[in-house]
Amino acid sequence: MSPSRHDVARLHAAGSLAAIGLLAAAGWFGIRPAMSAEARSRSLASDLAAAHVEAAEQTSRLAVLEREIAQTYEAINRVSVHLEPASRVNSVLALLADSAGKASVRLDAVKPGELNRASAFHVLGLSISGRSSYRALTSWLHSLRTQCPELAATSFVVRSTPPSDPLTSGGDSDVLFTVQFAWHTAPVE
Repeated sequence: MSPSRHDVARLHAAGSLAAIGLLAAAGWFGIRPAMSAEARSRSLASDLAAAHVEAAEQTSRLAVLEREIAQTYEAINRVSVHLEPASRVNSVLALLADSAGKASVRLDAVKPGELNRASAFHVLGLSISGRSSYRALTSWLHSLRTQCPELAATSFVVRSTPPSDPLTSGGDSDVLFTVQFAWHTAPVE
């Protein structure tokens, strides 16, 4: 018995369906995961490239910050301040009185305060009060920044008074002032 045409057609149809099924299964289980893996690979490569760009930017930023830190340390080393021991307080008071006189600032009272001991340096409080024109006072205080960089003003009180002589003062009224300074000194060994 020879197969009929109908049986052969069925056999071809079944074979075709089996081939289509195998192709679909291969696509579903073989090609699709490979394509998905390739897409993941491309995504990871893109993320890696972005991370390299970010790393290069951060490396450049780090280099800039390291240069700025080095420049800051150089500036600190150029502006070093020599600290005197607190026992030299009389020479500092004499310097303050001399510079005040040159700036036309009259000192009425100069009082050393208490010595506060710290590990790297000590701080001696100084209280200075007097009278002058406002311009002379500000000029004198400004000059102290270069003459005595180890001095820091911690408190400043100014009261205006009428000019002592309106004809010679040029309208610049006198002020009464009290300035509290912190004099940074070398620790006593």
